Amino acid sequence: MPHDFFKMGTWEDGKNRSSGLTNVPGKVWPTWKMSDCYGQGSINLICFRSGMFLSLQNRRFKHRIKTFAQTNGGGISFHFYLTGYEILKGDGIKESIHLRQDANGFIVAGDGWQYQVESPADQNVSIVSIGLPPTTFREIVYADEAHLPSSLFSVCEGNIPEFESLSRPSTPQIRWILQQMLNSSLSLSQRPLYFEAKSLELIDLILDSFNRTNRGNNTVTRFQPDDIDRIYYAREVMQKNLSNPPCLFDLAKISGMNHCKLNRGFKALFGNTVFGCLREMRLEKARQLLRTGEMNVTEVSNSIGYSCLSHFAKAFKAQYHISPRSCLK
Repeated sequence: MPHDFFKMGTWEDGKNRSSGLTNVPGKVWPTWKMSDCYGQGSINLICFRSGMFLSLQNRRFKHRIKTFAQTNGGGISFHFYLTGYEILKGDGIKESIHLRQDANGFIVAGDGWQYQVESPADQNVSIVSIGLPPTTFREIVYADEAHLPSSLFSVCEGNIPEFESLSRPSTPQIRWILQQMLNSSLSLSQRPLYFEAKSLELIDLILDSFNRTNRGNNTVTRFQPDDIDRIYYAREVMQKNLSNPPCLFDLAKISGMNHCKLNRGFKALFGNTVFGCLREMRLEKARQLLRTGEMNVTEVSNSIGYSCLSHFAKAFKAQYHISPRSCLK
């Protein structure tokens, strides 16, 4: 039986709140903590003066579980999954939506929209969510409405659908902003303007990604849900084996697809070839290692599978516009 998510924990101020939180501009909510009997988890939430809200969520359930909630007022929610995998079902959804690591997207839903989330056991889930009422969204995208996906354009026209959703793979720029927000030594209440600016930056980046990949939407729709799961699985295999990844033919065999279809799927879903994505993931891992200051440039280069230091330095600078040495903490 599904659980009311917010009743699976308590707020630090001890008050009992329903799953439908009210968006109060300028309010920093007390931290929500999950009860130990379900696992570990917390939610930090702030409502900015503009009416936009930012939510930082972390959770790890002891057992596979289903939770439910509903929207309180129609609007738009942008979600950024940093880790984890969950399945979303709800009113008006013909097929389940797979929410997964390194996938970003939005959900447009009307007031009182009910939904369920299925979460696996023993998996760390980390999510950044940004919600906006329609009036705030229209102010943000004013004069750029023509470049929006049709469902978001409808919101600007004053027509909120019962439910619409789209998602795109993450980008190095989006991951960088997310890390700035999560690694900040400041709490949400200490610098609300900083977090509001970063939230707006994330919205701008994800809308830009929808605009740039709009021409490829027809290509994506030719892939069945099972094919899309296999493509994401292939990407996860590469992520876990950055220093010694399987060749394209072996990766295709592991994922259960032929190599041509797998390569087309990567270009359609991630905007790059299989090994173009591998290069991006390697360089992203390299940037993270360099910033820790625990390894030098040569060690980082070797750890992600680059045998030639000059090739690594050239690729790194092409992606991040700085040298690897400049990224050292």
